[in-house]
Order: sequence, then C-alpha cells, then structure tokens
Amino acid sequence: RAGERAQLAHPALRLDRARALLQLGRTDEAYEAAMRCMAADPEGEEGLGDQQAACLLSASLYSERPGASAVLSIAASGPVTRSDFDAKLALGLAAMRAGTYEKAAALLLDARADDPFRAWEADRALSRLAEITENPEEADAFITAALAGSPRDAWSLFQAGRLARAAGDDARARAAYQAALEVELDFAPAMARLAELLEEAGDLAAAERYYERRAMLEPDNAALRARRGWNALSL
Repeated sequence: RAGERAQLAHPALRLDRARALLQLGRTDEAYEAAMRCMAADPEGEEGLGDQQAACLLSASLYSERPGASAVLSIAASGPVTRSDFDAKLALGLAAMRAGTYEKAAALLLDARADDPFRAWEADRALSRLAEITENPEEADAFITAALAGSPRDAWSLFQAGRLARAAGDDARARAAYQAALEVELDFAPAMARLAELLEEAGDLAAAERYYERRAMLEPDNAALRARRGWNALSL
C-alpha cells in the first residue's frame, strides 16, 4: 500500500487523474485534482509545468469551487509565459471570459498555429470569440474550419447551429443540433435549442419529447419546467 501511495503521489499520475476527471465532466473534482497535482510539484521539476497549468485552467473554466474564479482572473490578467497548446487554449478561453478579447484572440491564434492536428479546438473557440465581438462572417469561417478538422465534435456542431439560428437559417440550425445530439445523446444545450426551434415551428409534440429528455437530466431546472408548461398548454 505504501508503494501504491507513492505512485499516486507522482505528479504525472496526479495529472492523468485530473485530466480523466475533466474528460468525464466532473469539473469540481478535476479542479481539486489539478490543484493537488501542482502542489505535489510546485516548481514543475518533473517537466509538467505547462501541462499542469493547462489542466488547472481548463478545470477552472467550468468548476464552481471558490478558488476557480481567482485562478481565471490571475490567468487572464497575467503575462503569457506558457508555450503548451493546452495552456494557450485555456488561457485564451479565460481571457475571453474576462472580456480581454484581443488577448484571447492572440492566444487562440497562437495555439492554432502550434498544433495543426488540434487546430480545430482553437477554431471552435475563435468562432465563439468572433460571434461575441460581432463578426459573424469570421465566426462562420472558424466553425467551418473546426468541423473540417473534427466533423463529429458536438460543441462545434452546436456552435454551427447557434450561428445558423442567428442568421435566420432555422433548417440548418435544426440539422446541426440534431447532429450534435447524435454524437452526444445527453447534450442538454442542444436539446434546449432544438426544442425551442420545434416549438416555434409548431411541432409541439416533438418539442415536448426534447423538453422531457432534458428534464430527466435537469429535474430541478425551474426555467425548463416553465417552458414545458407553456408548450403543454398549446398541445
């Protein structure tokens, strides 16, 4: 058991665990695991400094732990010293959330250039950044590039749907949301947008099916209950 504890204390294994939790969507646990990882190797002596920082930043973007927002604030306001793709991507997302859009664009474009095989991840974020800064043509170009790099990425499909909806192309938006749900059956944001589209189009029964699916995932969502109620009144 002592040997097992010694292995688990190794920064590389802690990092692998934090990444696994992040992939599973257990972001609060991932944040705590990433913090423990950095505490085990605070000076980055194992050569994992950039990767540890990237994992912590990525977890902080979605974690509700009290320290997560502080991590993002420090990252968004501090100098750029990381060279790892994941670190640049996470820093770019943090800067975008903080409203420092020029810095976000620079970081995301750097990440995009650093790793052509993962450029689609940066393109996806750049599409959202272009949308926020009211550049719809750029947003569409970046999401097209993201889908070219990873055609079955649910978040890219979802973003494509949002952009199509904003452009008034409801048919394309519906197809994109449905494609996202084919990739991830429990993708709640796509369910919500697709249900709204169907409700507005008058297909109330189909809308209710998606509302019902989402309610199973989010039983305490008051806004969803209200939306379902209005839809049910019209059935």
